[in-house]
Amino acid sequence: DKIGVIRGLDRARSGPVRILDELSKNTPNRLWLTALSTEGVRITVEGDSLDTSVVADFLRSLNGSPYFTEVDLERTSSGSQVEGVKLVHFVITAALADPETGSQAQSAEEA
Repeated sequence: DKIGVIRGLDRARSGPVRILDELSKNTPNRLWLTALSTEGVRITVEGDSLDTSVVADFLRSLNGSPYFTEVDLERTSSGSQVEGVKLVHFVITAALADPETGSQAQSAEEA
């Protein structure tokens, strides 16, 4: 049991860094992340893009990542306008996964 607790603490310590690294690797050009929040094992990512096809590429990329499951586009909307270019705002939710086991990650309360 002690070894399991130690492993859980080690994953919890390095987990956020790995998640941010994975998001960075999967974020395409012409897409910017503006907000990130977690609640338990759920993550919500918000951002802006030049068009919806780039958002679709980002969704496909996250679906292929071992760190995320249940990736879902919650909504898109007309975003702000920057130097005459209209942006698309998006909100994506997903469940965090443990890539070592392939199962959904445990929240801090469950660990």
